[in-house]
Amino acid sequence: MEKFVSIINMFAPEIILAITITVNCLLAFIPKDISYKIFKWFTAISLTIATLSLFVTQTEMNYHYFFGNAFVTNIYTAFVKFIILMCFFLIMMYSRTSIKLQKDNAPYYCNALIVATLGALLLVSANNLISVFISLLFTTLGGVLIA
Repeated sequence: MEKFVSIINMFAPEIILAITITVNCLLAFIPKDISYKIFKWFTAISLTIATLSLFVTQTEMNYHYFFGNAFVTNIYTAFVKFIILMCFFLIMMYSRTSIKLQKDNAPYYCNALIVATLGALLLVSANNLISVFISLLFTTLGGVLIA
């Protein structure tokens, strides 16, 4: 149980973003005239919560290895994750006019942005070649969907 709690504490932003992707996929079934506002605000709020979770969970200087030493977390990875989350939050805020113009594509844009964010966060923590390739796959997939 202790190992499970430590995994949740160290990967809290990634877990929050994975839940956001799932909820955005479920919200895609609501009427399209109000959905773009819901996607925009829900994505912005989840990025804020993921950023705030870094200050609560990842405050130790020690290295923590997870999933067969595939991922490592410490205070330095938390700092880089903070920078990544703030950049994607600013991207989300500055792209609200393009989301408003294409209301039908709001779910796809928000999910692609969150997938790219999730891939970037995993890439910071990657510790071996396979986890780097998986993280790059997520980041590239999100970037291609946004483009």
